[in-house]
Amino acid sequence: MSIRATTKRKGRPATGKGVPISVRLQPDQLERLDQWIEDDGGRFSRPEAIRQLLEHAWGRTVASRGIKELPSRLGDPI
Repeated sequence: MSIRATTKRKGRPATGKGVPISVRLQPDQLERLDQWIEDDGGRFSRPEAIRQLLEHAWGRTVASRGIKELPSRLGDPI
């Protein structure tokens, strides 16, 4: 009987529910996203920050999930 070596896969583990998408951001958009993450203390990865911004844009309450409310500056026009 042989022993099989299991290698770890890179990236986030699949949840089985989400659909991966690819979004191309312009350099100024990426800079703003990274600045928002930094201003918030760096607690989000880029994908998680985009999910949080979507939730905020859709007007869902994040307080019920134990996440502090997003800054009001998100409502400022571009």
